[in-house]
Amino acid sequence: MSETTDHVGDEDATRAGTGWRYHGEAPPEPTAWLIKNVLPQAGAGLISGQWGSYKTTVALDLSVSAMTGAPFADRYPVKRRGGVAYFAAEGANGLASRLSAIASWRGHSGALPFAWKADCPPLMARDALATLTTEVAQAAAHSRSSSASRSYWS
Repeated sequence: MSETTDHVGDEDATRAGTGWRYHGEAPPEPTAWLIKNVLPQAGAGLISGQWGSYKTTVALDLSVSAMTGAPFADRYPVKRRGGVAYFAAEGANGLASRLSAIASWRGHSGALPFAWKADCPPLMARDALATLTTEVAQAAAHSRSSSASRSYWS
């Protein structure tokens, strides 16, 4: 098997502003974690599984950890507390009671910086990112004005 050099001139492409980076050019930067080894500070996280496999419960428990700073599963430290914007594509009716039960079980009482919607914008739409950004900014603005959660949204 011979080695090909189809990517000759990578430095020129990067300098030209194409934005492409290539594996092996530089060591990868360490991941910045929101919840150590579980949820990155930036990017995407995914919880998937069959119905009834506690995905929402895990997502709400992660949310409580992110909002209160308590270690997730009593094991994984939270690097930075913050508010949560939750798009509930299903099961929104029982979300508040489930969140309250998890928070109570974890020893937290009172309001949390948690905002949710019973729908999610179409993620394949051209303006999906702009729509999500606007909706999260609306939730954050409302929560910042609430004395109960002002310190969580920065």
